[in-house]
Amino acid sequence: MKINMLRPKKIRRKIAAVVLLSKKLQQPVDRLKCVSFALSWHQRIYIIVCNIYHRN
Repeated sequence: MKINMLRPKKIRRKIAAVVLLSKKLQQPVDRLKCVSFALSWHQRIYIIVCNIYHRN
C-alpha cells in the first residue's frame, strides 16, 4: 500500500491513535512498538514519525 500524501488528516489521526494508545498503556512508545505498528498498518510513515518522535 502506498501512502497518499494528499491526505495528511487521516495520517495525523492514525498517529494520534498511536500516541493515545501509548498514553492508555502509560508507558513511552518505544521504537520497536512503533515499527510493529507501522508494519501492521503497512505504512512506512509511522517509522518516520516514530524516529522524529524519539529525537525530541
